[in-house]
Amino acid sequence: GRYESAWDSLVKGSRKGHVSAAVVFLPEGSRDFGHHDPIPVAEGLEGSCWCVPLYGEEKPWGCRWWTKWMENIEKAVHDEHAELEVYYFKGMVGKGKVKNFLTAGKEHLRREAISARKKDFMKSDSFLAVNDHLEHLQKDPRGDSTSQYSREVQRLFLASLSEEDRSFMEASEGLGNSQKAEVAWLEKRAMLTLK
Repeated sequence: GRYESAWDSLVKGSRKGHVSAAVVFLPEGSRDFGHHDPIPVAEGLEGSCWCVPLYGEEKPWGCRWWTKWMENIEKAVHDEHAELEVYYFKGMVGKGKVKNFLTAGKEHLRREAISARKKDFMKSDSFLAVNDHLEHLQKDPRGDSTSQYSREVQRLFLASLSEEDRSFMEASEGLGNSQKAEVAWLEKRAMLTLK
């Protein structure tokens, strides 16, 4: 993800018993990767599995991680009386959230559709005309997995979008894709309050 080094620190801390996290990551090749879990009827949500409210459509990595994440949250809140914390991108506390859990999937599809246009943008005459001037920028990633070059390409891409799409994408910054649905779920369940 965006903060790979922070993730590594979290994992190390949890192995030593210093940190507790509800995070679930099911890498490709793991037993539960690609499995889909049905949405309980009592939830009143549309979709054959959790992928639909999370992503707007079924995804190849599945949604088993979501079921496991919800189990972790329930255990933390109800059994261990834990106070939940959300970690936002640096300097973006409270930003990047979806409107609510019911819109998470649709918003995800919109972000994907807009982001997919970046490949065409990078082949466009307007980008190719300035790309040579970007070659001097640092390409090695920093702690948030971005580089000077990737940030400038993203800035130029966003500038090429309509005002509506650009505003939507800029407002989406602050949380990772899955985190957006997680935070919306916690707020829906009244398990999370911002301080």
